[in-house]
Amino acid sequence: MDDNLEHRIANGSNIDELTGLRNKAGLYELLAQHLGTASPLTVLLFDLDEFRVINDSLGHEFGDQILRSAARRLSAVFDDRVFRSSGDEFVVVLPTQDPEQLGRLIDIVLARWRTPLIIDGSEIYSGISIGTVTRTPEHRAPQDLFQHAEIAMYEAKRLGRGRAVNFEPELRANADAELETQMLGRRAAINREFHLQWQPMFDLRKGAVSACEALLRWRPAGGLVTHPAAEFLPFLERSGLIIPVGEQVIQQAFQQGALWRGNHDIAVDTPISMNVSHRQLESGNVVESLVTALDDGGVDGSELIVEIPESVIGRATAAMTKDVQRLRAQGVRIAIEDFGGGHASLLALDGFPIDIVKLHKSAASQIEQDENNRALTAIIDSVKAHELTLVFTGCESQNQLNWFRERGCDWVQGYFVAKPAEPDLVTNQLASRASAA
Repeated sequence: MDDNLEHRIANGSNIDELTGLRNKAGLYELLAQHLGTASPLTVLLFDLDEFRVINDSLGHEFGDQILRSAARRLSAVFDDRVFRSSGDEFVVVLPTQDPEQLGRLIDIVLARWRTPLIIDGSEIYSGISIGTVTRTPEHRAPQDLFQHAEIAMYEAKRLGRGRAVNFEPELRANADAELETQMLGRRAAINREFHLQWQPMFDLRKGAVSACEALLRWRPAGGLVTHPAAEFLPFLERSGLIIPVGEQVIQQAFQQGALWRGNHDIAVDTPISMNVSHRQLESGNVVESLVTALDDGGVDGSELIVEIPESVIGRATAAMTKDVQRLRAQGVRIAIEDFGGGHASLLALDGFPIDIVKLHKSAASQIEQDENNRALTAIIDSVKAHELTLVFTGCESQNQLNWFRERGCDWVQGYFVAKPAEPDLVTNQLASRASAA
């Protein structure tokens, strides 16, 4: 270590005030020194899983304690080789490229993170994702090593978190493709290239439209093809673009709802149903936006259904649950979509504020394979026992429709009864049904 670097460390200019570790400036100085030699080198980047949720729900002071505790845990394994690069990211620089040694160290860290952090007497479970990169001739600057470690870390998160991934060249190609996709997505958000199609749900007892679900679509400027949500929602989630795009969805959906309410050719009000993701709930802004939209439009909460993914049930923080309860206090109905897909148990129905359960689309194929499907029947019976509205989604045949009607499903949705369509076509469908009533 050179004298200037020792001087800066001694005077605190390279020290992170919160944890007492060296900071990113100190990290880059050390990496630059290593890159000036031929010595072996591995960089490990550690990122706390779900830290933002904990930080937002429990407060920044609590979050700071978690970061200090994490720093101590890593230092117990790596001594003074730990840096805090930013936020909840920590970096370790090791003068080795021995895969067995690195594997042992990573196993130790992952094992330690399977036990909770103790903060103010509370047990906090926060996993950790790890990206590693070993030095190669292409690493000419500290930024190269850090960027590749970061790419590997994000891949670890994508694969399910709580694991380590080593950087490989193909990950860079994937990262470049992801960057290009995000650039297209940002342009699409700015240019408002996202729009809504609508798919009705039908009340099986009344034979009438019970609600219309807003479905996000993307038609790039100058393009002829409209892309379904499955093709672009993942990158909206990863990039955080789901937040501004979600605001656009709220605006468009409430505008369309107002047009339907003011259309005298439609005999009854048609509630609108909107999807809200875990990321949107996590941000804490979407509920405020929905409540504001209801107030500004003079809309009764009963005219809105908010659909939440089944996966949210097991991951919901106290703040999320409180936000959902706030919506229900406004009269808004809460639907859990894709229920039965494997993330939540039937017991979760007792612990989360729910009004409507939308069965996973795989339910349709299950009865085609086995009309006496006991697992699906148990789910239906449990939902009915909770006195919740049960929606059969993905309906593609008369046989499926009959099966679910016989077992007491309340609503149905799917291509067999109505395909997603542009607002004008759905308006005509609503009007024609009203005139036939």
